[in-house]
Amino acid sequence: MQLNIVSNIITDIKYSGNNKKIFKILYLLSFFNDYNDIVNVILSASSKSIVDRVIKVIELDISKNWKLGDVSSSMFMSDSCLRKQLNKENLTFKKIMLDIKMKHASLFLRTTDKNIDEISCLVGFNSTSYFIKVFKEYYNTTPKKYNGVYSITQGTLP
Repeated sequence: MQLNIVSNIITDIKYSGNNKKIFKILYLLSFFNDYNDIVNVILSASSKSIVDRVIKVIELDISKNWKLGDVSSSMFMSDSCLRKQLNKENLTFKKIMLDIKMKHASLFLRTTDKNIDEISCLVGFNSTSYFIKVFKEYYNTTPKKYNGVYSITQGTLP
């Protein structure tokens, strides 16, 4: 019965002109030894929000100048599909990128001795002055002052 259903689905896809997709799916399925493995992978992939998946991809290399197309390709989605999914959650790709970069910049400032030039490069900015401008707009303070305030609140001198 289940084999018949799968066969019908593959036939439907075949006649819709998606042969490449069929072969990709079959190739991926060939790695699984057990039906339960397939179900677990599908459930885990579907349980994560699209934003979580985008963040996970970007955080693989935060210094990279990610484009929407790079992320959508790595998620096996079209640019427009990813954009629509993000819009459903009232987010933009640019906003997610900014949030990730600023979160990591803040973390580097608080937990490392790296200077602002190094941190700006680590989070993917080509210009330190532009990084400082963006950081100031995001946190309402400069990276240097942010680091100083954090040092004072942690009981160390800035």
